[in-house]
Amino acid sequence: MNAARHRRAQGRLIRLFLVIALASLATACREESPSASGAEQSKRADEIRIASLSPAISIILNDLGLGDRIIGRHAFDESVDAGLPVVGDQSGVDYEVLARLQPTHVLMQDGAGELPSMLVQVARDRHWELLELPLLQLNDIPNAVTMLSTEFADDAVRTRSEALQARMARAWRPRPELAPVLGRSLSVYWVSPIGVAGPGSFHHDLMLRLGFASLPETGAAYVSLDREDLKRLNPDSVFILSPEAGDMDRETLLAPWAELGISAIENDRVAILDDWRFLTPSTAMIDLAEHIVVHAERWRDEKSPPEEITQSFSKE
Repeated sequence: MNAARHRRAQGRLIRLFLVIALASLATACREESPSASGAEQSKRADEIRIASLSPAISIILNDLGLGDRIIGRHAFDESVDAGLPVVGDQSGVDYEVLARLQPTHVLMQDGAGELPSMLVQVARDRHWELLELPLLQLNDIPNAVTMLSTEFADDAVRTRSEALQARMARAWRPRPELAPVLGRSLSVYWVSPIGVAGPGSFHHDLMLRLGFASLPETGAAYVSLDREDLKRLNPDSVFILSPEAGDMDRETLLAPWAELGISAIENDRVAILDDWRFLTPSTAMIDLAEHIVVHAERWRDEKSPPEEITQSFSKE
């Protein structure tokens, strides 16, 4: 990858990650409304018009069967029709487009600060329902499914919500038998400069939920590392979560780490997962968990884990 392409790729990943990292841990409380009759539910479903300012929320809406209700999107949302108007994101809202679309609901990830006062005022004046969903940690994802299925309640959505909750529970169950295969694992957003998932992020949470040791053990939800940091951590397995990584050959991608003596590279335990959805705190974490398990099972079946990894886990 040449320098210009690398900067574009890195910039795109940074923008996507900022959508994730700006989400807060606050839990919104919502009073449930009385159940509507079947006819009222059908009418309500027909009238729903959603402006989704979050790719993660759009993925969840699609999985709930509400994707066709989205009429405005985030600029980097690839889960909906690219022809839908862009309405903004956490850092900026296009009020002119929103006014033209006339949504019934505006959905955003819960940010580090308060909602834009202008958005709150416009939503109040135009009778739009404005919802913020906390999406940073893994537990926020099933909570978001519940919140959305409550807000857009009908029988079909409730059924899909229950199925999603069951799928998350199955996909995220502990797999201790695979822990010695992965050893100490690192979830990587980009290789150079090195950016990884830290404690408190949904990726870090996912690895722990699966029963795996996740590096780094301390730090923020997003952690920048230098080469010496990486050498010191010396992960036994690495999962590279980068849409652009799939366009690069493996040798070129890992070249910046080639001389560091990383266990994961020497034992060929590096997996490249280039689905952009895997960067979002959404129900796509079901698929990511399944991909991680598949890689772990393949590594287990190809050869026994290095003796030093097995020994390190036997001591924990």
